[in-house]
Amino acid sequence: LSILLIDEFQVPISEFQKQVSEALQLLEQQTYIQRNGDFYSYLTNIEKDVENEIKNTSISDSEQIKLLSDIIFNEIIKTKQIRYDDNRQNYLFARKMDGSLALGQDAELAVNVVGPFHENSGDESVIRNQSMGKAEMLVILPEDRDLLEDLNMFLKTERYSRTSGMGQVDDAVRSILREKDDANQKRRRNLRNRVETLLQEAKLIVSNRELEISGDGNTRLERGFQELIRATYSQLNMLHGHENYQETDLQKYLMEDFGDLFGGQETTLTEAEIEIQNHLRQRFARGESNHFKDLIHQFTSKPYGWPLASVQCLLAQLFRKGRVEVRFE
Repeated sequence: LSILLIDEFQVPISEFQKQVSEALQLLEQQTYIQRNGDFYSYLTNIEKDVENEIKNTSISDSEQIKLLSDIIFNEIIKTKQIRYDDNRQNYLFARKMDGSLALGQDAELAVNVVGPFHENSGDESVIRNQSMGKAEMLVILPEDRDLLEDLNMFLKTERYSRTSGMGQVDDAVRSILREKDDANQKRRRNLRNRVETLLQEAKLIVSNRELEISGDGNTRLERGFQELIRATYSQLNMLHGHENYQETDLQKYLMEDFGDLFGGQETTLTEAEIEIQNHLRQRFARGESNHFKDLIHQFTSKPYGWPLASVQCLLAQLFRKGRVEVRFE
C-alpha cells in the first residue's frame, strides 16, 4: 500500500509509512476495512454489520490473559520441568503470568512471564523491584500493540460465531461467518507465531540481572533457567559428586558390604554429610524432632536444592557410618 500511494520521488519513507499505518488504523476502527495479521481487506455493507457486531461482543481481560497463557505454556514452552545441566536433574517450576499462577501447581522456582496485561506494564523498574527476593525468572515481553488487538479479535470472533445462531441467518451472512471462522483460525496461528517471536526477543531477568542469551524462545528459557537454579540454590556445590545419585542407589548404600562401599574411608565425612549431621544436631539441641520429611524439605529447598535421591543416599551413608540413628514410628 505504501508503495502504491507514493506520488513523488523525494518521500521520507519511514514517516510516510507511519502515515499510511495511522490511516489504516482509522479505517479499521471505523469498520471500513478489516485486518488479519498484516493483511487488510475492504468490507461490504453486510460484512461491515457483522464486523460491528463482533466488535461489540464482550470479552474480559481475564479471558485474554488465559489465551495468552495457554499459547505460552501449553503450545510453546509445554514442559513443566527443566533439566539442570550440572547435575542432570529435573526441577519443577511454577508457570506464572503477570505474577499469578497461570497453569498447574505452585513450586519454589518459577518462570514469570510479564505481558501487556500486567498492572505495571511498561514500567520495568517497578516490575523488577516486585520480583526481588523471589526465586523466579522474569520474562518481560516486548510491547506489541497488534498482539492485544489480535487476542481481543480472536476471542470476540470465536464467541460471536458460537452464539450467533447460524441456523437463523440468511445465506449471505452464513457465508460471511464461515469466512470469518477461516480467517480467525489463521489469526490464531499468527498469534502463536507472534508470541513465539516475542519470547525470542523478551528480556530475561534473574535476581535483577538481565541475562544475555540468544536463540529461540525455548532455548533462551532453558538456558536462563540454569542461571535461576544457580542463583537460588547457592549450596548445590556442597554435593561434590553426590548430585547424580538415583533412587535405585539407596538399596546399595543400605545393604552392600560396608568396606567395599566406602573403600576404607568409613570415618571420613563429605561436606554434604557434615551439613546434614549439623542440621540434625541443631534441631536436637533445640528439642525438635528430626523427621525424615522435615529433612527432605530442608535440603530440597533453597538454598540447597539437592535432589531427593541425593538426600536419601547421604542419610543412608551417615547411618551406615554410625553417625545417625534411624527409628521407624
